[in-house]
Amino acid sequence: MIDTLLLDYDGFMVDSLDSWREACNDLLTYERFSSKSDFRTFLSDVVNEGGLSISLILKKLGLEDEKHVFFRRKLIDYKPNPILMDELEILNKDFNLAIVSNSFRELIKENLKRYDLLKSFSVIIGLEDIEEEIGELNLMEYFSYFNDAKSGNELVKDLLKPNPFLINLALSYLGKKPENAVFGGDMPSDIQAGKRAGLRTIAANWPESFYDWSKHYGNCKPDYTVNSVEELLEVVRGLKQTSLIRS
Repeated sequence: MIDTLLLDYDGFMVDSLDSWREACNDLLTYERFSSKSDFRTFLSDVVNEGGLSISLILKKLGLEDEKHVFFRRKLIDYKPNPILMDELEILNKDFNLAIVSNSFRELIKENLKRYDLLKSFSVIIGLEDIEEEIGELNLMEYFSYFNDAKSGNELVKDLLKPNPFLINLALSYLGKKPENAVFGGDMPSDIQAGKRAGLRTIAANWPESFYDWSKHYGNCKPDYTVNSVEELLEVVRGLKQTSLIRS
């Protein structure tokens, strides 16, 4: 039976797209990206060319790599998707909810507390959870991962999505099997991780998501693509109902 919903954080649970867009415009000192749609198209091209890293974004914008420190300072307070936020209490009655992210777990928790959403999630998995596998984590090495995809701690990079490690960790904490769960995200790396873990996958293609699935599939295709929170709810509830009938 499907009773577990694993969710990505950036671009899925929260609207981080605008923060990234504003950071780029501030660094350029003019409004190159006037809308989320323009910026999503730009980011989708960056992802398809080599993955999402600050270094690649700066390079494509013609900016110096040293600007990454300023860029990251802009990426602090993310606002939750308001429709999804309203539905979390209802979803929590039907599903075990968990967040699986490549971002820092404690920052995610702080942001969720700010909006009184932390209580909705049974498990939150993030970067800190890799510590048990590799020992003491060097945060500067992790930041260099975002700054330059070729540098930083290789083992950290290897265990992040699209590796299924973090998803498998969430399942183990919840005591669930892959057939019990669905994973929702907005990036190709999310879908790849979900598929490698043996889960059904849902790609978010709403205005807050980083990747435009209507124009790209990259090297993977999700089981479902949703264009709104309403469509997401319809899909997950349909999957649960189908699994109940089959069981």
